[in-house]
Amino acid sequence: MSSMKNDANRPVRLRRQLTLTLRDERVARLVDTLGYATVAQVQLLEFGEGNRSRAQTRLSILRQAGLLEVLPGRMPNEPAIYVVSRKGREVLGLGTSPEDLHSRRVQYARLRHTIAINDCRVRIIRATRQPGLSLLRWLDEDALRPLTLPHGLLPDAWFQVERQSAGEPKKSAYFLEAEISEKGERALRQKLTSVGAYLYGGHYAATFGTKALRVLILIRPGPGGSAPRLVQRMTGLAKLVGVPFVRVADLDVFLALAPDEVFTAPIWNQPGVAGAVPLFGGGTADEQAQAA
Repeated sequence: MSSMKNDANRPVRLRRQLTLTLRDERVARLVDTLGYATVAQVQLLEFGEGNRSRAQTRLSILRQAGLLEVLPGRMPNEPAIYVVSRKGREVLGLGTSPEDLHSRRVQYARLRHTIAINDCRVRIIRATRQPGLSLLRWLDEDALRPLTLPHGLLPDAWFQVERQSAGEPKKSAYFLEAEISEKGERALRQKLTSVGAYLYGGHYAATFGTKALRVLILIRPGPGGSAPRLVQRMTGLAKLVGVPFVRVADLDVFLALAPDEVFTAPIWNQPGVAGAVPLFGGGTADEQAQAA
């Protein structure tokens, strides 16, 4: 079987009736990068709005070729979730050692949470494809575990963005947290206290090489819950604990933003500030603190 890596300019023919394109390889690698991916996530980054059928067709072809699998057990109203198969890992040169395969084991208990994080991730990637913006780094929970867990916290992700402002490059960095189930006040207070100690104690700057940090907390309530109430609750706790660098928003409102609105839409609640604010353009003092 030919490997995709042998000739980057030649499509790979796995079977007589199936020829994989270079875009197919990008799609398969995107699924591997995310760990789990839905049609909507792949569509956003590879095919664009209005091209769902094309995204679905290419994912189906990759599945027929044996490079992707669909996780079983989903409900009829739930989206299909794609993962790279063992065969796919072999063809893509991604590694099939016991350690590699163990790290890719499906964690069904956290699947909904992981899909929510990936929904956020693909929108941030898409947003930073605009002129003047670039995504410098993205670290997921696995990469963060040895860095932050010894200090009592484990964010869902950390990412760094560079943008051009008045002809000058400015970098901003963010911890990302998705809360898709309502937690008790004690647990939330402890989480906020830990991230405050991590930043103000100097551990964050020592680890990430920057003092700039915003903690983005995206809320999605369970059935019967109220997103505005939970957003208010989290913002109030952040003010009480003394972590003004926290920003809180409704997850579904964030996911509904157009790519060019991700950093500029005023959807974020800031402790001690009346009204919602954007991530960029939040005032001179806020801009200076984030660019530090």
